Amino acid sequence: MLSPKTNVRLLAPRFGKRFGYARFFKRHPSLSGILDRIAFKGDEIYYAPTDTSVAKSRRIEVEIGIPQKEDTVLPSDVARELVERSRYHYIMHFCFCRNANGCQEFPTELGCIFLGKGVLNIRGDVGHLATKEEALEHLEKCRQAGLVQLVGRNKIDSLWLDSGRPDQLMSLCNCCPCCCLWKMLPDLPEGISERVSRLPGVEVSVREDACTGCGLCSESCFVDALRIDGGKCSIDDSACRGCGRCADACPHDAIVVSVSEVSVKDAADRLCQIVDIESER
Repeated sequence: MLSPKTNVRLLAPRFGKRFGYARFFKRHPSLSGILDRIAFKGDEIYYAPTDTSVAKSRRIEVEIGIPQKEDTVLPSDVARELVERSRYHYIMHFCFCRNANGCQEFPTELGCIFLGKGVLNIRGDVGHLATKEEALEHLEKCRQAGLVQLVGRNKIDSLWLDSGRPDQLMSLCNCCPCCCLWKMLPDLPEGISERVSRLPGVEVSVREDACTGCGLCSESCFVDALRIDGGKCSIDDSACRGCGRCADACPHDAIVVSVSEVSVKDAADRLCQIVDIESER
């Protein structure tokens, strides 16, 4: 197998063509089934909404009379919980997506974190083995930079990193809205795109009385889940991945992102069932 560094050199020039590749496989169902088995089989990946969108929504709910618990958790707690549980941590020295896309809006040096014993097989200098404390510090830098966390079992990562079994490597990506690999979700065959979903327990809704139809929310949506119909925002729940960027973008507090408190532990437990991050060897 090729080294991760070689794979980066080979794949980066083709990164911008991913939308065309996705549409090709969508037009050819028989080939998309083969692609699914090779690159996506067993995947389960979740977008966690931004902490800012959830905090903003909770303030709105308090203002309209919905009581909130003082100790309610935030979406980033899922990532922190997984980092705490993992025996091994690996931090990328750069974000492959932002680097390949020439990103000018977000820091390219804030790359993915990989968890689980699969990281022990990663060769080359694309990143380094890190302590739990380093990984938590890296997460906080990503949160402050406004990046959205995407977490789960992502077979593509185990392939290009040549880390071995996909169930021994968990990806914890820190995504920007302009360069994320999964911006191609609307173009992918349904059987593949549905493997990337919103965090369980996340709901996104519109307060129609506050919506002015300005369209800033739909411009911020990287999966085309929002539309302006009749002067109001409407959300396609089947397309929405619950990242919360629309709520952050809305100047009128018309979009509310709610997160079930129990979903944080449930999501972490579920992910630890599909990727072994706690075993030593």
